[in-house]
Amino acid sequence: LPVPPATLTRYLWLGWLHPELVLLEDEDVVADVKEFLSGLPVDQVIPERNSSRMGAYVKLQDSVGAGEIENLRRRPYRGQYFITVDNAQPSNPQLRDTVCPRLTGPAKYCRGWNLGSPATWHFACSFRHRPEDWPTKGAKYCLQDLRAGAKFEEVSREFLESSPFPSKLGDRKPRILKIETIKNTALEALHEERTAYFREKHGAVMEKELWHGTSPAALSELLTSGLQP
Repeated sequence: LPVPPATLTRYLWLGWLHPELVLLEDEDVVADVKEFLSGLPVDQVIPERNSSRMGAYVKLQDSVGAGEIENLRRRPYRGQYFITVDNAQPSNPQLRDTVCPRLTGPAKYCRGWNLGSPATWHFACSFRHRPEDWPTKGAKYCLQDLRAGAKFEEVSREFLESSPFPSKLGDRKPRILKIETIKNTALEALHEERTAYFREKHGAVMEKELWHGTSPAALSELLTSGLQP
């Protein structure tokens, strides 16, 4: 019988690889992965550097089935270790009805929920990301006028100095009519939780203010759930 399409993939994730690769170049990682996958033609290897650990996303030239993946898991890596070999198939139908573990885990965020272009296939997440799955489900926000004063002047100045404002009439600075602040306790709590995590892990947190333009149609979702690129 033919193998069902859901069990076939050209995309794999391997890890963790030998720690010495963290200090080597990407081409060394590619060579290491290709040696492990000897017998399987490789189309692309994308190293994943994670602090002191090294993994790799792999795109094969031909599809492999679940049995072949299991055989790779039993294949000794460098002749003595066993590593994880996972199906990294973008839009994997076997996962689309399962809530993304990143949304329910400590991060409460998934960077790959809407990525799927050929150039970013290794970032794409196949798990479910419905609005009711996000940690901001039920969040409410309100807008408050930022009255004229020191903070108003600070925000105005930084915004006007941030970038040129091109138009059909040339670069022209806008006239600021009103500035509003957003109050969203759910997003504030998530921000505090995330910065505390980075502070504990790295000892410090570096934050940077950025200006983000968007369509008015996206404002409600943006102010409810935050920026979800």
